Amino acid sequence: MDEVKLFDGYPVGLQTRAVREYCETLEFRPGQPILIKEDHTREICIVISGRAVAKISPELNLTFEAGDFFGELSFIDAEPRSIRVLADKDSDKPTVIALLSRVALATISKKDQKLAMAILNNLLKCMAMKVREGNKVVQGISREHQLAIASETPGFWDRLTIMFR
Repeated sequence: MDEVKLFDGYPVGLQTRAVREYCETLEFRPGQPILIKEDHTREICIVISGRAVAKISPELNLTFEAGDFFGELSFIDAEPRSIRVLADKDSDKPTVIALLSRVALATISKKDQKLAMAILNNLLKCMAMKVREGNKVVQGISREHQLAIASETPGFWDRLTIMFR
């Protein structure tokens, strides 16, 4: 792994040291679950080596390569995991994942503000990208379907109103 996308903006030569210092590293066999949907874990997962695969729908898989990260939604909002992610089952090698916890981020913010700001900036960029992609999807469905989705999500309109006050 040459570069960690979550640490973009922080010197590349120091990124590996930061992973070693602040993250727990785990190894997953091919096909082994890394994240389980509805689980209550909160760490951000950074792919160190190998690949991880998230099945979004029967037609769509997301593949995460070395340097990529995932799991940021639960890290941010403390809600259960929204997706299942597996170590690449087609690989003959394990997938190595570094876990960044909220406690580790608090430690980083005290010890290395430049790294903390890089992480927060990259999380914000990632979330903005997801919102923009979600907007494109919502704009592509009918108004009736949009209202149906909103009515099935308790508190949706209340949260939306608060956000835009």
